[in-house]
Amino acid sequence: MTEEKIESIFVDSKLSKELYQDSQTTVGWIVECLINKSEEFNKIRGNLRIASIEGHDISDGKGFLSKVYKTTIAFENKEDSYVFIVKIPGAERFGETMNKEMDEDEIKLHDLKDESVVAMHNKEVKFYSKLIVQMPKLKVPKCFGFKDRVTRKDEGVILMEYLGVAGIMHDTFEPFNLEKVQSVLDELFILQTSSLLIKDYWKGKYTPDVRSSGTSYIDAVFEDSWNLIKSLTTEDLYKDINQEVLNLASHHAAIWEYNNHTVIKDNNSILTHGNLWKNNILFDRVNNESTNNVQVLIDWQTIIEGSLMKDIVFHLVLNTTADIRRHCLEVILPEYYEKFKDFVQQKNIVFDVSWDEFIEDYYYQLIEQGIILIIAVKILFDSNKVSGDAEIEVWDKQKRNICKDVCLTLKDAIEGAKLVKSEWLIKNKKD
Repeated sequence: MTEEKIESIFVDSKLSKELYQDSQTTVGWIVECLINKSEEFNKIRGNLRIASIEGHDISDGKGFLSKVYKTTIAFENKEDSYVFIVKIPGAERFGETMNKEMDEDEIKLHDLKDESVVAMHNKEVKFYSKLIVQMPKLKVPKCFGFKDRVTRKDEGVILMEYLGVAGIMHDTFEPFNLEKVQSVLDELFILQTSSLLIKDYWKGKYTPDVRSSGTSYIDAVFEDSWNLIKSLTTEDLYKDINQEVLNLASHHAAIWEYNNHTVIKDNNSILTHGNLWKNNILFDRVNNESTNNVQVLIDWQTIIEGSLMKDIVFHLVLNTTADIRRHCLEVILPEYYEKFKDFVQQKNIVFDVSWDEFIEDYYYQLIEQGIILIIAVKILFDSNKVSGDAEIEVWDKQKRNICKDVCLTLKDAIEGAKLVKSEWLIKNKKD
């Protein structure tokens, strides 16, 4: 559309050239994307002119590497408005959170450098522009427009549908029930099998970057994070594993290297989400309550090539209880493996992972996610502020339950290490 045509859509033509939320993206560019891609926007607007556009940052507590704006467009002489999402990448909030933990050590997180934010945002752009059209069964938000992030030139942007009416996030501090866990596993099956059919689109293009290992940060904060977990639970849960937990963490760099490079064989990798915790999963909303059915998976900026178990174990460790995770290992994962094996055989896909290798991968991923869980829990605890006696009492109970599950997960990770890599249970004497 011509500049004059875009300006004519606004009550005040100057609004077209205004920068959205002090970004480098104009309101006119946003509206043109909506006209081209959003049927709902065009239906609501008709031939009416746009009176205003307002954005409200809803990312606090839900995202660290982007600002997410719930954006409302109002029209002249019409009560109905159009609501959508504008996502602008940036690591400011994550950096502030991390630096609180790291000031004394004066350690800088490599993965917070702008080039890494660029890479992550541009991955998500590629996902919406090239990959998702090849995986139509995967549940993701509709995307209406995007721009790559270019260092010192353009911070980048993604426009998406707003799902806050039809979808709902689960409480961050309450574990998923078994039905929710299964629904997410069903979506992961779609992601994994769909990605095998389009390897040419991603193979070798989404490999993990060593800067994303976070080893410097883990070295700096792990012991304090583990001490917090111990302070919120009973000694019987951690006294027998305390030293082995510290020993495992001392090998984090080697664990990360194995899980993100060594374990990935030429024909035995799939495309993974990479960060499938609760706040990146929306469930269908009915009567303002969450159902057990996944509506969409969001935040595709961390997609990487990985093993079958990478997303599965991340999900089972971060999102549910140790008891449900153990049930999945014994009952659901054998069924998952057989279903996956049937798929690759029917499609004549070369994917040589035996059941023993499948379970071995489970334990390798469990070791890494157990370490990450300890740090993630401290970050989440620090970010949650409550007041009032009743709320504090509920929150204290939640924290105790979460810390109990952390200890049970680490016990399982240690048993797994005994099976697959016992030398990781001996403290790494670093230079």
